[in-house]
Amino acid sequence: MIVINVIGAISFFFVTGELLGGYVEFSLSMRLTILVLSLGYTLFLYMAVEMGVKHFSNVAEIKEMKFQSLIHDENEQSSK
Repeated sequence: MIVINVIGAISFFFVTGELLGGYVEFSLSMRLTILVLSLGYTLFLYMAVEMGVKHFSNVAEIKEMKFQSLIHDENEQSSK
């Protein structure tokens, strides 16, 4: 998804003069602004995906620790 977004941002930068049948012309500064905003959005997507993966990894780790603690407590109770 991120790679497709980067390719889209860069291709938009180079083909903006041909968009909409040539009715809309984008100046160089406007195209650069769109490129920078698109790449910033791509970075935002990357960070959001990375944070989501890290969150679910942490949740899984916490559940594993709780499970191990439960098993340990049950073993202590059965040995008494």
